[in-house]
Amino acid sequence: MVGLLYALMISEGSDAPPSKALPSLPPGISMVNEGTSCGSGGCWRAATVTSEDGLSRPEIIRELGLQQESCRSSGWLLDWRDVCVGARDNGENVTIYASWGY
Repeated sequence: MVGLLYALMISEGSDAPPSKALPSLPPGISMVNEGTSCGSGGCWRAATVTSEDGLSRPEIIRELGLQQESCRSSGWLLDWRDVCVGARDNGENVTIYASWGY
């Protein structure tokens, strides 16, 4: 048990949330690409999404219900981190992301 807790502590920030942490996409919105990145604040998973129905970037974000970042429990008993999910309008596309919150 102590070994497991130690492994969790040393891996803090070194891994991105799993793909399932990204929000489900409604019909008409599709994922173009997905990947992970890391920086000084930890790691995150991000995906570029587009509208097959011609929605604007703000409309895509509204359709996804991601006008504001939201955080929830990771769902694993020994993992104290939250998963935070949100979206960004990058001027050319919409990126959805999932990152660890502490």
